Amino acid sequence: MTAIVSIAVVSVAIRHILLEDLRTYLRRTAESTAAIIDDQAHARLRDSSQTGSPEYRAAAAPLRVLLRTNPDIRFAYSGIVRGDTMYYVLDGDTTSQAAHIMERDTPTEGEREIARTGVTVVERGPSATAWGSGIRAYAPIAGTAGRADSVHSYVGITMDASRYNAWLRRVYEVAALGVLVASVLAILVGLRTARTERRREEAERILGRMREAAIVAAEERLALEQRLQGRQKMEALGTLAGGVAHDFNNLLTIILGHAELLGEETAPGSDLADSALAIRTAATRARDVVRRILLFARPEAEHRLPVALDPIIDETVQLLRSTLPSSVEIGWRPPGEPVIAVADPAQVTQVLMNLGVNASQAMRDQRGHIVVTLEQTTIPDAIAQRLGIAAGLYARVTVRDDGMGMSEEVRRRIFEPFFTTKSPDQGTGLGLSVVDGVVRGHGGAVEVTSQPGEGACFTILLPASAGARLSPDAGPRRPLRRRAPNGARLLLLDDDVHVLRTITKVLTRAGYVVDAFSDATQALEMLGATHGGYEVLITDRTMPTMSGLEVARQAHARYPAVPIVLLSGAVQEGDRESAELAAVVSKPIEAEALVAEIERVLSVAAPH
Repeated sequence: MTAIVSIAVVSVAIRHILLEDLRTYLRRTAESTAAIIDDQAHARLRDSSQTGSPEYRAAAAPLRVLLRTNPDIRFAYSGIVRGDTMYYVLDGDTTSQAAHIMERDTPTEGEREIARTGVTVVERGPSATAWGSGIRAYAPIAGTAGRADSVHSYVGITMDASRYNAWLRRVYEVAALGVLVASVLAILVGLRTARTERRREEAERILGRMREAAIVAAEERLALEQRLQGRQKMEALGTLAGGVAHDFNNLLTIILGHAELLGEETAPGSDLADSALAIRTAATRARDVVRRILLFARPEAEHRLPVALDPIIDETVQLLRSTLPSSVEIGWRPPGEPVIAVADPAQVTQVLMNLGVNASQAMRDQRGHIVVTLEQTTIPDAIAQRLGIAAGLYARVTVRDDGMGMSEEVRRRIFEPFFTTKSPDQGTGLGLSVVDGVVRGHGGAVEVTSQPGEGACFTILLPASAGARLSPDAGPRRPLRRRAPNGARLLLLDDDVHVLRTITKVLTRAGYVVDAFSDATQALEMLGATHGGYEVLITDRTMPTMSGLEVARQAHARYPAVPIVLLSGAVQEGDRESAELAAVVSKPIEAEALVAEIERVLSVAAPH
């Protein structure tokens, strides 16, 4: 760009110089010609070469100019003799003198003097054919003999002043135009070069952005593939967990049912009653483990309600103690008063289980300690803004371990899905990402502090609810009690014969009349044979020949007055809202819960 500007400046300067030179020349020509005329010359000029050779005409050019500009000047003769240009300026009778001079002039060469005037009027000069005769003009003769100026300064070479000046102006203009055109071309070339350079730079920027976009797209594609693989892994895990949970729930239903039956038949406080209670407690914990597996693999809709966190944490700590290696000691410091939070109890348990397992793995099979604390606290605006939550009252749960700790780089990434520092057979990288997702879904936050070799501390903040009424589900379970027989007739369907027998015993002991079937077709036939003569139809959800939902649809279509209770190991979205179902009871079945649900259904069922 600097070169272009320089060329433009030089072009303007050259054009200015040429035009200034042309103005100077024209000014000098006008002044000199005026000086000749103003001398009041009394010689009349005449060109004797008007019809002569080109050389004569060239030599006579200045004389023609003077003759046109001032007709009062006396006669003058010009000619070329053997390459010399001669001028004769005469007084007197121009006609006779011209003839006389021409006669005398023809054979003469060199310098000549005219006696009549006594004035030297002959000037030797270069050939007329070379540069148009270097002519010299002499001022008017009278009283000024010998004074001469270059005619080139007055009128130009081989042509009159007007033509010469016009020609010279054209020459200068053409020269200036050439320089100007060259300058314009240089500027255009420079501009084109500049545009090309800008386009090249723009193209490079575009290519750079395209490369960056390609890199980002590749990274996003890789992340998407990883998420897809993770989702497929979770779907496979969910399918596996669903099948395993179904079988486990059936087994636990048998264990729980017989433990409750055994407890009813033994004297309270006896060793047998204590054993029955221990069996029931263990089966209940096993049921919770299965539910957490299903919750992790197949998340259910959230059921947030005001719950006391200390009993949930207490149960989870007990479960961790029975699950983690004996080398890991777990300490739990409950608060003096209950801390109530609006939360999903199952998801809170899942969060604590994930943190406990993660802390245990940080011990690397060495002895270590995990300490869990709970308290209610108020989060001010500054801290809330930093954590991205609303200021206010929160329940704060901390899980601290003295494991190997982690670096700053690892700490920044621990909540990323599928990020793990463990080998593939030790972890999937989902545990802490689930913790972060669940807590943030509750409107809370997770903080972690850690240094290599100094363990880690996870802080969970969940919105607290001061003075909120606890949900009935959050309180202690009611003790098992015998119910008076009411004689209601129930139709029971389950493909597992052992589960079928256990539930039949539980309901029979509760005073119901039970017709039990393991085949869906036979159960529907019996319902038809009795013309819907059952107070309640109870069916398992997952069966090989016909699902419980299909049984419910067919039964409801034929006998809409018969309420239907669905037994399900994994309650799915939409099951509870199904128009055909009066209730849904989760497996493994607890006798107390099942009997209570049947009583509720019977109390609201329309008479038939």
